[in-house]
Amino acid sequence: MPSLPPWSTPRPTVAVLATGPSLTPQAVDQVRKAGTAVIAVNDAYALAPWCDVLYAADAAWWHVHAQQVQHFKGVKMTADATTPYRSVQRLKQTGVEGYDPTPGHVRTGGNGGYQAVHVAIQAGAKRILLLGFDMGGTHFFGRHPHPLRNTPPSAFANWIGRFQGLIGHGAEIINCTPGSALKCFPSQTLAEALNAG
Repeated sequence: MPSLPPWSTPRPTVAVLATGPSLTPQAVDQVRKAGTAVIAVNDAYALAPWCDVLYAADAAWWHVHAQQVQHFKGVKMTADATTPYRSVQRLKQTGVEGYDPTPGHVRTGGNGGYQAVHVAIQAGAKRILLLGFDMGGTHFFGRHPHPLRNTPPSAFANWIGRFQGLIGHGAEIINCTPGSALKCFPSQTLAEALNAG
């Protein structure tokens, strides 16, 4: 059974860093200085190698990045049962939409950002700050290299509609992504959200 992220003292605010083009080293540095728990999705770990959890949904990503992340000290998680690395905890997929409260289970939402927010709720977060959740464009680092897939523009509309399934499960979710197309959560600047916590 996968364990939940290992923050040992209550940390009611968790920042989830996705890889949208708006994610910047400056924003990540603000989060680090605030002392919040952090879940980094995919390549966002490159800006936050000290994060608590590295979440990547696809086995292919772990294959491509196996060398770079072998010394990562936090928890590694995925929802892809074909990921072969023993150090990566595999969550059980129980559907695409909604929320599953069962530890070790996850609804996918079709993307790793959704899954990372799902994990944060299960871990007891009371406030979740979203960064890099642009839901459009490419990534802060450009395009994924072959053989990884880049998100087709048509996928974003489906993803956006599913995020409502994470509302009402005990966590306030605040979108701190400037210009985000994801509108189902209240938005604040990162400074406002960190000061309020």
